[in-house]
Amino acid sequence: MQRILALLFFLLTASLPVFAGPVFDNVVKTGVLRCAFTSVDPYIYKDLADGKVRGPVADILEKATAQIDLKVEWVAEVGYADFADGFKTGRYDALCSMLSFAPQRARVTRFTDPIFYLPFYAYGRTTETRFKQMDDLNSDALKAAVTDGEVFERMTRERFPLTPHQSHPNMTLQGQLFLDVADSKADYVVHDAQIFKQFALKNPDRIKPLFSEPVHIVPVGWALPLGEDDLANLINASLRTMHDLDLVDKILDKYKMTEKEVLRINKNYTIPE
Repeated sequence: MQRILALLFFLLTASLPVFAGPVFDNVVKTGVLRCAFTSVDPYIYKDLADGKVRGPVADILEKATAQIDLKVEWVAEVGYADFADGFKTGRYDALCSMLSFAPQRARVTRFTDPIFYLPFYAYGRTTETRFKQMDDLNSDALKAAVTDGEVFERMTRERFPLTPHQSHPNMTLQGQLFLDVADSKADYVVHDAQIFKQFALKNPDRIKPLFSEPVHIVPVGWALPLGEDDLANLINASLRTMHDLDLVDKILDKYKMTEKEVLRINKNYTIPE
């Protein structure tokens, strides 16, 4: 009987998360923030040469956590569609890649303060002449390239509800969407300027911005498990200090990300003249 009870205890406890209790308590106790990430090159990605996670978003996180005496441990690469599953199992403490603040995501995650704001533009083929104004993209005669579960997929659907989608599964390489447009499998894609620049460097004269104004602008930050207000407060305090000292701006400048491509956070104060 004792063996049976011991076996039942093992089976029940083996499926529990490695850490018990609030994530904040475990992070402070261990001095480690266990991070998942989604590769969005050039913002954040795993370097295949040495396995390290690199990019401006990774640098900002490493700086922010160092200011509060925490170390970052990159434990998993996940997709945007299912990242919250790891919070439920205790696999990691935070999603530390760039996450756009979409309202539906607030049902499954607690956002930090924004790192920066990201404008999304519409892109089409360089030979495109059909579109004179933004509303011309809302047509059932067109097709938009999207990735399932991504914020720009919902953005495209809400802004251009008549347009059918050329869809790809979550974690598809972002360049594939621009390639769909270039190869006439789709008529346009809504995406951010850095991903466009990266595609254009390898595929010159195939894709262009269709309009100078963005389709939408969204705040971008990190994601924590629901209810982790203390952990959010700790990270946000460090992030606010970084904004006030222009440390985030300096990291973005280092990676040559212009203020039109990545919108900076304004300081919380002004100095009177």
